[in-house]
Amino acid sequence: MREGHTKDEIKKLFVKKYGATVLISPPFSGFNLLVWTLPFVGIAAAGYFIYRYIKDREERMANAPKVSKKRTEEDEIEDELLRASIEEEMKKYR
Repeated sequence: MREGHTKDEIKKLFVKKYGATVLISPPFSGFNLLVWTLPFVGIAAAGYFIYRYIKDREERMANAPKVSKKRTEEDEIEDELLRASIEEEMKKYR
């Protein structure tokens, strides 16, 4: 500035000497354009894959065969026999 250079001339001198990395926001061209856009593309792709995963999972759940959780009389009898068997075994060790 003492030598009479403008801000733009000083900026160009620094870019020439140190590269575009000295700028707070590098120009939108060449490799820098890729660096600017890649995070947004990555976030969009991740969002798409998460969306597809959730949709596919919902479809699989909707098409899955329905399992009845209603207990039958046979289940009750089996439970009683199992409890009785466990009680007998526990009595042996008391």
